[in-house]
Amino acid sequence: SKRSNESEAEYKARKRAKKEKKKSKKEKKEKKEKPHVVEAETSADANSENNHDKNSSNANNGPSSCSWNSFSDAPFDDKIQQSLQDAGFTEPSPIQARAWPVVIAGKDLIAVAKTGSGKTLGFLLP
Repeated sequence: SKRSNESEAEYKARKRAKKEKKKSKKEKKEKKEKPHVVEAETSADANSENNHDKNSSNANNGPSSCSWNSFSDAPFDDKIQQSLQDAGFTEPSPIQARAWPVVIAGKDLIAVAKTGSGKTLGFLLP
């Protein structure tokens, strides 16, 4: 409603500015990318009939087809690669293999995996 001390032109300008601000907020919200959702497959899941569902990312984001199945696929420094080998790691866990490409690409990620599956290292290295 029009304020008592503003002219008709001021009122219309204020209403236009408010409308533009609301439109801008709506456009920003629509442009905001949704995070990738990754569920790691465990050995028990591999035998499950739901394997395809567990190995797919969120339907809104498309499949997470990129996976680094060896440490050499990941762009980590040679010292890190050597440290992983020295610690006895032979390959990334499923959650690491699927999360690293997403995180290194600068995307948001929600990862779901069991305790002890390597989630912390999955977020620590990138």
